[in-house]
Amino acid sequence: FVPNAFAPENPASEVREFRPKGVNLMEYEIMIFDSWGQQIWSSTKLDDSGCPKEGWDGTVSGKEMPMDVYLWKIRAKFKDGQLWEGESIGNNEGGAYETVGTVTLIR
Repeated sequence: FVPNAFAPENPASEVREFRPKGVNLMEYEIMIFDSWGQQIWSSTKLDDSGCPKEGWDGTVSGKEMPMDVYLWKIRAKFKDGQLWEGESIGNNEGGAYETVGTVTLIR
């Protein structure tokens, strides 16, 4: 599951950061891009259960980013070797799959 919005100032802790949900992942990479296509955040960290370990808090180098729609791109492979289903990007020989979407940062 990948959320489509988050609000860092919200009193409910589960919506304060953008963090996809998953389990039993062996490989994982998430990237966040701004409106100009610049990568502003990424992570490959998984916990012992294969769940994403960190999320984006809506900042870059400690500076709050403005309310906007941001692009995310995720590549993931499960412990059983299956790729996380997503859109095929370009030539998919060799199993290069990515899932792409957007998230709204609400301030």
